[in-house]
Amino acid sequence: MWGQITNIGLANLPYWNFLPMMYTNFGGDIQLSTIEPYNNNPLNAVLNPMAQMSWGIAGLSEGFSMFPQVNQGSASALAQQWLTPTYNQMASQNINTTDANIKGTITRLEAKLQDKSTTEEQKTEIQKIIDNLKQAQEKLDNLKKSSELTPDEAYKQSTEISSEVNEIIKNAVNLFSSAQTAQTQNSENKTNQAENKPAATNPQKTETKTDDSEKKTDKKQGVSQNIDDFSTEIKKDVEAFFNAIDGIGTDNDEMEKLIQKHVDAGTLTEFMLCWNEKASNRHNESLIEAFMNDADHGQAKKYLPLMIESLTERAKELGIYNEQFESYRNAADKEVFSDGIWGALHGMNDDVVCENIDAMLQLIAEKEGSKYGSKKTE
Repeated sequence: MWGQITNIGLANLPYWNFLPMMYTNFGGDIQLSTIEPYNNNPLNAVLNPMAQMSWGIAGLSEGFSMFPQVNQGSASALAQQWLTPTYNQMASQNINTTDANIKGTITRLEAKLQDKSTTEEQKTEIQKIIDNLKQAQEKLDNLKKSSELTPDEAYKQSTEISSEVNEIIKNAVNLFSSAQTAQTQNSENKTNQAENKPAATNPQKTETKTDDSEKKTDKKQGVSQNIDDFSTEIKKDVEAFFNAIDGIGTDNDEMEKLIQKHVDAGTLTEFMLCWNEKASNRHNESLIEAFMNDADHGQAKKYLPLMIESLTERAKELGIYNEQFESYRNAADKEVFSDGIWGALHGMNDDVVCENIDAMLQLIAEKEGSKYGSKKTE
């Protein structure tokens, strides 16, 4: 089966009638190139007439050398004709994704401003980030209205704004992480202070308070002996998620709604573990793999940072946010915030994202005592 044309192939396409060239699906995707990079004549190669004249009959003789006179003006015009729709598509994709990221992040930050646990210092930092995002939004809006830029210039500017926004979002994520760490440490300090209070005169009451304190600490840290005893609601949500992505087409609204629901509720870990138990063996996919196989570029850019942050918060609550966990997060973040042409066309390396997010989940599952840290293979 023919795949999609590679970037290099797309760039070479205008020269098909001017230079000795060939195309092949060797390796999966359509590769269009001049002869030199493929001197060994790989399987399924198809030569254009000029290449056939240059080589003679492939495999029987070397033919004779024939180099055509190339009209560079015509070739450049043809190249621009082919590339213009691509640049338009890439610029539009950049603009739409960046616009969604700005609005989604501002919404979360404004909600954080209303949170009673947010300190005045944190509110000041949050407001600075919001202001920076609004400035980036203004640049993006001006780019949308511009009619003087060529498609490649519009793409270049959209990429620059996208990179700027990604850096701002990283700062927002780091701020949330710092706030969560401070809250966790404060809660632990209060717990330690409660444990160090002088013993009460009534032994029975003392014992009861100690038991209650231990239960609260366990609850705060997310430790549960019955982590795999998933609620009926989570089981239903797993089935709903599977139905949303299974078969022809994807119910994007349902898929997004379920991810957002469990991120907001702090139950993303349980949702992912329950998926591993109930649905992972149907198509040999973890939940993050299922999401990435159906999500478009904008959805991945919007929801992956939220999912990564949710797992990170759980790890910090459990006290396992260590160098190993951080290495998995950093590897996933690197792909999620990827830039450049590859980032614009494909968003990120899906395999790397899935591998590292699943590794984060497995560390959490081990700490929680879950049997479903990995997807089922049977």
